Amino acid sequence: MCESCGCTPASGGDEIRAASAVNIVGRIKGDLSGLWDVPDGAEVCIEKV
Repeated sequence: MCESCGCTPASGGDEIRAASAVNIVGRIKGDLSGLWDVPDGAEVCIEKV
C-alpha cells in the first residue's frame, strides 16, 4: 500500500504522481498535517471509519 503525502520524483509541478502504477482503493479526508511528522519507515494503521 502506498500513501502519497507530497511530490515524488515522478511528479510535475503541484501534481502528486506515484513513481509506478497504482490502484486507487480509497481517499483520506480531513486534516492530514500530522502525516508530515511520521518518520520514514514507520508502521502506520489505516482504519475505515
